[in-house]
Amino acid sequence: MNKANILSVLMGILGGILMSFVILYIMRGMSFHLSGLSIIPAVLAACALPLCYGFVRKMNLSASLTEVFAVLTSFVITILYGLAAGKPADITTENTLIKDILPLSALLHGCAMIAVVLFNRYAWKD
Repeated sequence: MNKANILSVLMGILGGILMSFVILYIMRGMSFHLSGLSIIPAVLAACALPLCYGFVRKMNLSASLTEVFAVLTSFVITILYGLAAGKPADITTENTLIKDILPLSALLHGCAMIAVVLFNRYAWKD
């Protein structure tokens, strides 16, 4: 791995941390439920967020690597949030928050990853 790829991955991780804050805010606004028409703007926002990191091309870095690592990092952080925030006080009770966060996070990040792959495949070449 060369220096540009390492910097691209590091930029992606940093971008993923920022992206996870926005995604968690959106998910919290939806009360962590997959219902209603509120899912449409949430999916659109999730798809647009990683594509904002295309500016790294001007720095001679790989935008596709940055965007992919941003989505992966954000997904991991949202799942860790669900595990940590949803821990019930009683160990015998199920973690209901992770049951709500996992499908919603998977949908949003899955759509974001599809957008990244399609955009980089058909619009730009690194």
